[in-house]
Amino acid sequence: MAGLGEDLRKRTFTWLLVRGILALILGILLFVAPGFGAAAIGIFVAFSIGLWLIMDGTILCSMALRDKKVGAAKWGWVLAGGILTLLAGLVVLIFPLAIAAFLGLFILWTMAIALVLRGVADLGDRHLGGWGIALGVINILFGVVFAILLFANPTSALVSLVWVAGVYGVVFGVTGIVTAFRVRNAA
Repeated sequence: MAGLGEDLRKRTFTWLLVRGILALILGILLFVAPGFGAAAIGIFVAFSIGLWLIMDGTILCSMALRDKKVGAAKWGWVLAGGILTLLAGLVVLIFPLAIAAFLGLFILWTMAIALVLRGVADLGDRHLGGWGIALGVINILFGVVFAILLFANPTSALVSLVWVAGVYGVVFGVTGIVTAFRVRNAA
């Protein structure tokens, strides 16, 4: 039984490390992309995310099949997630610009609306006292300014979203790499 745990830990380390490195590479590439212009960025981001999803889906499917071989529980859920991730990656590769523009704007509008709604909720929160009112006003102001910027220049807003995705890729990548080494060193 100890051999099973050690074997699973080695494989988990490898796949977590690969996922972390791929995410880190994607994050760095997203920081480099804004120089290509809004259209090129959209296509680049869509293809990068599509390829990332395909690679990640492939890794998840491989992990699930290896987990099945060693008798791990719930490997089917990992396989289903891998298949869905692969399919999502294919859709993104088939419709890169449309997907990039639509999802980018959807995310940005969701953030703007959420800031306003959160601000309204903060205004009503009496547990925070004056801080709740201040936080509510700040959230509402940022949400309104964000919405105005989206109306005024959606392309610039999308480029900013690319930078946010880059930060996420770097953070996800570093976290994945650190987690891989923590799994490997676990007793």
